Amino acid sequence: KLLKDSEELLCVAPAVHRSADSLRCRRVWLGVGKVKENDNHLVFVFARSRLGRCAGSLREFVYCVLPVVQNIHINFGATHCIFSWRLDRMKFNPYSSRSFSRSRYGDFFIEEVQDYSGDVIEVLQCSYARACEQGWVFHEEQRSNHKEIWAYRDAIPLDLARLPYHKVGTQLRRTRIMTSTGVAHEQPLRLLCVTWNLGATLPDPSESLSPILEEEDLADVVCVGLQEICELSAMRLVHDGEEANVWRE
Repeated sequence: KLLKDSEELLCVAPAVHRSADSLRCRRVWLGVGKVKENDNHLVFVFARSRLGRCAGSLREFVYCVLPVVQNIHINFGATHCIFSWRLDRMKFNPYSSRSFSRSRYGDFFIEEVQDYSGDVIEVLQCSYARACEQGWVFHEEQRSNHKEIWAYRDAIPLDLARLPYHKVGTQLRRTRIMTSTGVAHEQPLRLLCVTWNLGATLPDPSESLSPILEEEDLADVVCVGLQEICELSAMRLVHDGEEANVWRE
């Protein structure tokens, strides 16, 4: 058993993982799974290694794991899937022309997918479309939001595991805004959400929120959640204090 009890493998098909320069390849199995708790989808690539040529024993293992998210672009074909997460690898389609070096396109190549039923490609397309609609992204600063995939840290491509936020390539979700004139229009919004543990202290006039706001200076909306506003005592379990009003002011 290669997956955890909290995960479910939906479909799988034989395939080939090929390097960007086409010089190396490996027989693999392309699978699509999901996390039962939150319905997040993952791409599992399985392979076999030979342990001891004399005994001829085979061991199956998780060769690669990729989250199905908006910033990992997937180029679908009848028998291939190309995954790209670096911005410079998303610009061209490697199957559109033979005049370019193939090493310029994509980050992870799965080819010769023997998906006779069409389940693997279809499930992957649907889950990717949903991820794009929801605006889900993956980068090194969001480990707490993708605990299930970080459990396979050794199977995550190194450059993806170290992908910084500022190199995440996505299209911002468009949000409908109702103006004061009653006319609705759409515009992209960037949201910054942070938490602040106050430690049962009162506001200090010398302190400022500027360091927090500088975390994302392009944010249109900033949400700040406060923790431990009041003194942590038995009295506060039955009677609210005035600390919240002070912070609100």
